[in-house]
Amino acid sequence: MAINPRRSVHKSNATRSKLVSIVLLGSLFVALLVPYTDLVGGLTSYLPSAVLLIPVLLLTLFRNTTISFDRNVLLFFVVIYGVYLIHYLRAVFHYLPTSSLAGSPIVRAPVFIVSSVLAVFVIPHTFSFEDFYDSLYIVSIGTALVGLPTVFVSKYTLIGVTISQFSQNSPLLMFSAPILSSVFSNPNIFGIFSSIGLLIGFSKVFRGQWGSTTVAIPLLTLAVLLSRSRTAYVATLVGLLVVGSRKKTRIDLSWIVYAVVFGVFMFSGFVVIVEQPGQVLGVSLSGRKVLWDSVLSAVLAKPVLGHGPFSTTQILGGFLPKEQVGKHAHNSYLRLFLTTGVIGGVSYFALTVYTAIVAFGSRYSADDYLLLSLLSGLAVFQLFESFSLFGLSILSFVAASVYGYVLHVDST
Repeated sequence: MAINPRRSVHKSNATRSKLVSIVLLGSLFVALLVPYTDLVGGLTSYLPSAVLLIPVLLLTLFRNTTISFDRNVLLFFVVIYGVYLIHYLRAVFHYLPTSSLAGSPIVRAPVFIVSSVLAVFVIPHTFSFEDFYDSLYIVSIGTALVGLPTVFVSKYTLIGVTISQFSQNSPLLMFSAPILSSVFSNPNIFGIFSSIGLLIGFSKVFRGQWGSTTVAIPLLTLAVLLSRSRTAYVATLVGLLVVGSRKKTRIDLSWIVYAVVFGVFMFSGFVVIVEQPGQVLGVSLSGRKVLWDSVLSAVLAKPVLGHGPFSTTQILGGFLPKEQVGKHAHNSYLRLFLTTGVIGGVSYFALTVYTAIVAFGSRYSADDYLLLSLLSGLAVFQLFESFSLFGLSILSFVAASVYGYVLHVDST
């Protein structure tokens, strides 16, 4: 049988292109982990990811990528970017030479705008969704592998990074085991990141792509369990319900996302109205009721444009009780209300709802189901963690890219 040379060259080029994409995206994801480690501190920890965004842009130009997107969503971003720019200009005009730039809107506002533009509008048009989730899958397996040895040793050092248990033995099902955080400073972030990898792994199984999943799925499941992140537990179950619902016949899954969005509304209202929601629910909210009440007080202090893109721990310092000073908002939606006011907060929530509606349109490929799964998980994650689509952290960048892939697919 004769071999078609054109087909062979095309296959070779496709393989090379995929390898370049996975190496570049994988390197970027690893660089985005650096701020969570003790390798370097301050603004320097963001330098590796900032540097790696340069070849991403060059590759976009090299591939002659045409940026197209759902124009209906542009308004939400323009409003939020506008609020950031107002705070940026205020900070510039009131800047004192003795002030620190690190946590100032002078630095944070441009970073939030540029990073989200790249994640939402550039990444989905430069890299295929398959290359994106394969890279993310590999890095999530890596963080799980790095973290699991601390089940047996309290800490160790890897390439200058200290990997340690978050805390010593605590109950887990019928056993006792330490709480792990891998390279992350917080076990919740480790659990969330591992949950994302786990959803990708199950998506591969449902496609019949077993391969590495026989090892990766048990590994990532263990990582999620050992993180003790209840947010990761719930989000994983919601995500698995979506990704596991893909059948040969078409199934309307819109009720799942509507249930998640409705649940977010109901839970938020419940926590605000009820005095002791933890007792009513029968679970501990780990002090979040007091924290969220303080966030609402801070929002009411500057309701229109918010306090600006400062660290939420910095903003909340004057509103929290002494025992909780230093904590962040622990809710992405409240964080946007806190930093960008009602104008930005409503725009952000509207963006989330609109993206969910787009995602649950008439598309039934395996990639669509994975997107739906990740989007549903992110809706739960943002209810209890402070990352949003705006920022140069691994979760912010991944979340923004997932939104971008949803909107990109819809526009093609």
